[in-house]
Amino acid sequence: MDTISRKEFEDRLDFEQKVTDAKISALLNILKKTDPKIWEKFANELDEELSKRKISPGEDCLGYRFQD
Repeated sequence: MDTISRKEFEDRLDFEQKVTDAKISALLNILKKTDPKIWEKFANELDEELSKRKISPGEDCLGYRFQD
């Protein structure tokens, strides 16, 4: 197993955070340009699928609750 210094670890972590932030920013820019009707259709289809599986809104397939 390789051992790295604290500085190397912090540098790698900083780099990974910058890459992740850039990816998130790119996705947000794409989403901002997306027609809202697509998301409405997606939400409707998701609601239909959840009702088929008897999963209530606000609950995922494992039974966990989530908020908007």
